[in-house]
Amino acid sequence: MHNHIRTILTAVILTLLTAAFSHVEAQTRNSQCPTVEIHAERLPDMYMPRAGHAMFVCGDEVVVVGGHTTGFTLTKTAEVYSDGKWETLPTVYVHDNPVAIRLKSGKILVAGGHEKDLGIGQTFPAEIYDPTTRTFEGFGCLDKKRAIANAVELDNGKVVISGNWYAEDAIELFDGKKTFSFLKHVSQQRSAPYILQTAKDDAIIFSAQDTCGHVFSHVIADRVKGEPFHIPLMDKWKPLFMMKPINADDFLVGDKSKGNYTYILPVQDSIGHTALVKFQDGQFSLLPTTHPAPQAFRGDTIQYLTFIADRQAEKGYLMGMDSKCHWYALAVDYRQALSTGSPAPVTLYHTRPLTGIEPSMMAVELTGGNILLTGGAGTTNYKPFSAVYIMEMNGKESTKGTGWSVWTLILSTLGLILSVSVVLWMLKRKKREEYDVFTTNNDENNTTEPKDSPNKDNTLYGQICRLMESERPYLNPNFKLSDLAALLNTNSKYVSECIRRSENTSFSQFVNNYRILYAKECLRKHPDAKISSLYAEAGFASEATFFRTFKLFTGYTPKEWAERNEE
Repeated sequence: MHNHIRTILTAVILTLLTAAFSHVEAQTRNSQCPTVEIHAERLPDMYMPRAGHAMFVCGDEVVVVGGHTTGFTLTKTAEVYSDGKWETLPTVYVHDNPVAIRLKSGKILVAGGHEKDLGIGQTFPAEIYDPTTRTFEGFGCLDKKRAIANAVELDNGKVVISGNWYAEDAIELFDGKKTFSFLKHVSQQRSAPYILQTAKDDAIIFSAQDTCGHVFSHVIADRVKGEPFHIPLMDKWKPLFMMKPINADDFLVGDKSKGNYTYILPVQDSIGHTALVKFQDGQFSLLPTTHPAPQAFRGDTIQYLTFIADRQAEKGYLMGMDSKCHWYALAVDYRQALSTGSPAPVTLYHTRPLTGIEPSMMAVELTGGNILLTGGAGTTNYKPFSAVYIMEMNGKESTKGTGWSVWTLILSTLGLILSVSVVLWMLKRKKREEYDVFTTNNDENNTTEPKDSPNKDNTLYGQICRLMESERPYLNPNFKLSDLAALLNTNSKYVSECIRRSENTSFSQFVNNYRILYAKECLRKHPDAKISSLYAEAGFASEATFFRTFKLFTGYTPKEWAERNEE
């Protein structure tokens, strides 16, 4: 009799659950973060392939300045995009990875950069671009030769400049007219520093890396006025390193006119997890979000590159890409998070694969909220790209409901309540938990602990780690989540959830961590190993993916890491 009743109840429950879960099927596929595909329109290419360039929006025009082109050679040109086409302009000097900032006057200051082809050396020259005349005027020299430096303009019109690459750093001031002058020495020699205005006449300066690209263990911030200070949060969460001009207004979410100097910055930990930090009222803290920043999508690791704040929409976009050239914008609705401390809702917007765009591209917000991407180089600076795309953020699709009726929702709710009751009843009567999410074999120990027991999670996690360490299945570049589940005789969903709960990471990041550990061990034993053979031995499908992932996890290229860790 009981079996008959149970069969009927089970049939009813399955019918109701099928209807209920069909409504949320798309969301459950990626429960960690909602995702939406958006359109990216390709615009006419720039005349010249470029990387290491600067890019600005001047009214209805886009200006790209300098950089290097094919063969890693410097270019003494700029380009302006207007009315659907590009126009080439001459610059006075060459500027590859320069200091570049749009001033309050509307003009653009461009200074310094590499002295020679191949990213060698630093330079002094400075010039101003006037968008009203589309002309460049050379007028002076930096106080110190610089490349990969940054700047911010204070309310008094003075510009704070700091940062350098393979040369001494210091803080200098541009008076806004003709003169650059030394201000003070720095507490840490930095490259690509963040320079954030904190008051009308003050700013702070900090970076993740020194002038040779080595990651700081402790991040110290200098002040234009006042003493340096340690940022404890950045002992773990390093500010995202960007080898390109950093515009502080890209991170500004406050209102300078009201004395509100609040910023949101992208940060990463040592194993590649990405998060956001807010700087508010002079303090750094993690920005709470409803979901962590996805580390992978559809099995491919996302490499986050920059953050752009849309203050009008009160949203920010954490920009990134993967090895298949899908581009991503993790939209962060930061308004409530800043005012009440509640988690900021996030949505991962993604494109189809884009051709001719690489990680060192430049990204800028256009009038209206769309994002423009230009140029960049991949694993080699010798072959930059000329492609240009618009990510259509203001026309992004929205998640649509299925138009359920009130009765359907009521029945679904009743079905869920009934299903919980029946499952509890069945669990009391059954000697064995058939649906234990952490069961991996028929051992008696797996039939006595409750479903949510932490020991069960630890047991499965231990089995996962032992399997990864003993059999090294990750050395197969085609190793998938379903393969790991099959080796453990369990379910892919259970394995994924176990990894997420134990390591707070995705399966892809979990596997890549083992691959990088294996690669580092190989480099310890054979520091001169060729990357062309090492990436395949470590289980990576391509050299480009290996290079980016290694830099993401360690902060160094494989060659740099090997040199620092020679036996």
